[in-house]
Amino acid sequence: DYKLSWMARMEARARELLASEEHFVCLGDYNVIPQGMDAAKPEAWVTDALFLPETRAAFRRLANLGLTDAVRVRDPSPGVYTFWDYQAGAWERNNGIRIDHVMCSPQAADRLEAAGIDKAVRGGDKPSDHVLEPALNRSDTRTTVAVRACRARGGTPRAGTRARGR
Repeated sequence: DYKLSWMARMEARARELLASEEHFVCLGDYNVIPQGMDAAKPEAWVTDALFLPETRAAFRRLANLGLTDAVRVRDPSPGVYTFWDYQAGAWERNNGIRIDHVMCSPQAADRLEAAGIDKAVRGGDKPSDHVLEPALNRSDTRTTVAVRACRARGGTPRAGTRARGR
């Protein structure tokens, strides 16, 4: 219930931002596995809130608003993950899931140059269990301000954070 409520608030905020026709990016840890191909072992997740039909439907509603899943549009192949648990050798066996997402407004998606997973970071010393690296058009400040601001704070942009060029 909590996750679905959060997703509904995010959808409402995305609708507001879309109405403004400004560039924006909603990125971070959504804790949603959108499709079976986004998990090394989807059968292990069928009863988890990350993969329940209602959760996946909420994610699809975001995409159906006109948002672009930047990572998936650049790499539609299976085996693209953003999270590997620290336990049971998940990283070493590539037993991952894709739960971190970069959803771009149409205006931001038009300027998307690349987006992907920087797996080398996960293999480093004392890494996070999450890895996501958006690579937006660096000449377009409107689509990079939110990413820069959050990196400066040591986090990721909150869903619905509006990126404004300065």
